[in-house]
Amino acid sequence: MKEAAHMHIFSMTCKVDSVLDLFSAVEGRRTAVKWFKEHHISKVYLETYRHKRYAGAELLRIVKDDFTAAGLEVAACITTTQMSKRVATWGITTCFTDPAAHDFLQEVVKRTASVFDLIILDDFFFSSCICSFCEKDRNGRTWGDFRTDLLLNIARERVLLPARAVNKDVKLIIKYPLWYEGYYRVGYDVLRETELFDYTWVGTETREPDSGAAGRRPQTSASWIQAWMNDVSKGKCGGAWYDPIDTKPETFLEQARQSIIGGARESLLHCYDYLATRTPGLAIHGKDLEIKNGLADAEVFRNEANSLQVLAETLSEMQPYGILLPKKANDDSEKEAYLPSFAGMLGIPVVASASLKNSDAVFLGAQAGNFNGIDSYIENALRENKSLVVTSNFLNMIKADLCKKLLSSCKVVQDDGEKVCVNDINESLTVLHCPSDLWDLMSLQQDELDRMRNKLLKPFRIEFFAPSRVSLHLFKSENSLCEIIENFNDFPVSVCLKFNGKTKLVRSLKLVLPKKQSATLAETDASYSVKLKPRSMALLSAIV
Repeated sequence: MKEAAHMHIFSMTCKVDSVLDLFSAVEGRRTAVKWFKEHHISKVYLETYRHKRYAGAELLRIVKDDFTAAGLEVAACITTTQMSKRVATWGITTCFTDPAAHDFLQEVVKRTASVFDLIILDDFFFSSCICSFCEKDRNGRTWGDFRTDLLLNIARERVLLPARAVNKDVKLIIKYPLWYEGYYRVGYDVLRETELFDYTWVGTETREPDSGAAGRRPQTSASWIQAWMNDVSKGKCGGAWYDPIDTKPETFLEQARQSIIGGARESLLHCYDYLATRTPGLAIHGKDLEIKNGLADAEVFRNEANSLQVLAETLSEMQPYGILLPKKANDDSEKEAYLPSFAGMLGIPVVASASLKNSDAVFLGAQAGNFNGIDSYIENALRENKSLVVTSNFLNMIKADLCKKLLSSCKVVQDDGEKVCVNDINESLTVLHCPSDLWDLMSLQQDELDRMRNKLLKPFRIEFFAPSRVSLHLFKSENSLCEIIENFNDFPVSVCLKFNGKTKLVRSLKLVLPKKQSATLAETDASYSVKLKPRSMALLSAIV
């Protein structure tokens, strides 16, 4: 994958509908090229198949050649829907036990690989089918074990081998959706698949946080999943994929910012059909996810793209640091599902991890309870008085004697499924009881939130005072530090960063987004007060 040094790539998918209905005409291609350049898009992925519609190799070559001549990098996308006559989820997903679907998939892959050197599989390469054929083939295994083995074999035999037989230079990307707590049960084996494919990609489409149809995902889910997937795939994760489905313009931009903060090297906007047309209508399966603000989302992105590039360039040589928040790969958590995504909304500067790494401060939820060696890990952390937040559900999963002994003499609120509670066990250990609806964590009073957060931040000699729905991300390099604060509230906030190091480093306000917004930075002793407008972000910078 070609990549300009330190430059962030803004790319876009174009559905097969656009390829067939718009790009088959010269004027349609010219219009698209003009739009791409106006909106800072330098790379496009032409979809070759979706929903029983597919583009022929001749048309694909014509479109590819025209776009390449216009200075665009051109790749391909395959969406593996409706490849079987058997009806699966939403009426559009594929039953992957159908041999006819295997043959059809291979045909689409070979046709695509004959034209393109880079192909991304959209995130419909999963199975939730429970038909009689799947039940028979499952043969008593768990659905997760059955589906992961099935899809890994199909990926190897019907995608990767045929593609490489047609085109020895082809590279293939598997793209994962945002819903990381359901990967394994629908057939996404992120450990074996990321070894198999050349690259991985991840969906950071958080959409409107109050939308039930979109899953009620917090905005900081984008940065956490981007960083976690890069860790899982050992650096193979090329970038983020997000869309305007069920989003307002400010939410669309938050997806963009948080994807870059999470470490995305490329932002793939989905798609030309949604962002460049006036009446895109319903996005999928005809009922619940709608694009209402596609043109407005595209316009605010166009206006902020240069500033997003500055954000990406600023972070390109820096590494995140802060509180380790690990999640075991291939382990779907039912309790506290998606807790890692919510930590950022509490202003906790988390570092995503797929393993139990050494850290001076750690946040452990149910996602960490099934790690091999978790008992010795937590006992060592307690002996060393490391800064720890553990959830009550995590405690119920472990057997660590030292932890149980310590907690036995403390009053810990019992799990009642609803009440949010923060229990200070000692100067380094806090137990957090999470409600069944994790959005209720946002109801924590600021004094409670500050106390829990600042115990975690103590090893870094930083204190952060802020209400909920304000995130903090910490980055450092050999000669610089930066702090990124983002306000997701619909009202202005005043926050305070206090630095307790021996040497005071002067902070400057390097970047504010949206670029038309303003923020104020006031310095007092070792503290900085920052005033942020609603739905805005500020980046503070210091030279070491």
